[in-house]
Amino acid sequence: MKEERRNYVLVGGFVVAMILALILWLALLSGRTGATDEYRIRYQSVLGLRPGTQVYYQGYPIGTVETITPIQDDQQGRLFELSAQVQQGWLLPEDSVAQITASGLLSAVVIDIEAGRSARALDPGSLIDSVEPTSLMTVVADAASGMSEFVFDSLRPQLESLVTNLDQTIGQVADFVAPENARNVALILENLGAMSEETQRLVVGLDGTRENLDMVVGRLDQLLAANDEDIRTAVSDLQQAIEALARRSEAVASNLEDATRNANEFSRQLRANPGVLLRGREAEPGAGR
Repeated sequence: MKEERRNYVLVGGFVVAMILALILWLALLSGRTGATDEYRIRYQSVLGLRPGTQVYYQGYPIGTVETITPIQDDQQGRLFELSAQVQQGWLLPEDSVAQITASGLLSAVVIDIEAGRSARALDPGSLIDSVEPTSLMTVVADAASGMSEFVFDSLRPQLESLVTNLDQTIGQVADFVAPENARNVALILENLGAMSEETQRLVVGLDGTRENLDMVVGRLDQLLAANDEDIRTAVSDLQQAIEALARRSEAVASNLEDATRNANEFSRQLRANPGVLLRGREAEPGAGR
């Protein structure tokens, strides 16, 4: 019995704690966690607003809408006055503007106060300047108007130029494929076909030439491999012959020098006495004695 009562107490305490946490969470969401100051805001339309709607200052939550009261204004006619409870001590520049807005199409409607630049702050209970909310249809209409201006002012001239160019191109193509040019076009296509066939045959011929070259290179490799020893012997003999010529080059050069000198002497005698060629060289004095 005591065990059951203790379980009931635990469950009840947990439920109470959750309820208190929920109340605290709702209070934090509503921005009413302490003393507040009241400000008034007037709109001609309060579509989407209700008591409890959050009030933001530059996107920061500072309070909620307490009440919405219809009033009659002498100049503007029927208006709706909102009582906004704002955190106590929050300074609102006197030229601030409250506007109804939503962060997205599916987001809740809120009041966002855009901060002014005035150094003076509004007193609690004062009326905050407001901007009438813009309906979704107005936004769509503005967007449609802007798109229409873009189409007629920017896109239309480009489209007209494109259409003109297309017309010219179509005309040129029509002239090209006219009956009087059909024969020429057919001849060009036939020549292209014949050229393609010739190119294909040339490629086949080049493939055959490459195969023949591969065979020749293979045979040369086989020939060199089969006569490798003979080639080495021939190269060795050639090297020995070159060395022998190099050793005898000095003697050959000396003989060439003597022959050149004798030829010069003979030429000198012929220039001095051409008869020597017929009589022979005269004996030197005292020779033959």
